[in-house]
Amino acid sequence: MEQVVIFTQGSSNEFEDLENRVNQWLGDNEGIEIVSRQIMGAAGINREGGSYVNCTIVIFYRAPASDSPDTCPAPLDVNTDDPDEELDSSV
Repeated sequence: MEQVVIFTQGSSNEFEDLENRVNQWLGDNEGIEIVSRQIMGAAGINREGGSYVNCTIVIFYRAPASDSPDTCPAPLDVNTDDPDEELDSSV
């Protein structure tokens, strides 16, 4: 099952903190499979005339498969004798 984690940070002097948080999370979750990622940024001037910068990192991932036999998916029942036989997609 795909899962998602989102990191976001504003103002340029805090991006080192963002980097540290992402690296810490990746280190704490070494067994994950990263499926996709998106990095988005925005910059502009707020109503008070001050500038802002925002960075958002979205990581889509799959948790590692458990070694427990109770959580392993059942193997597909495939007839290897007939290569033209269609697989049952309802499995």
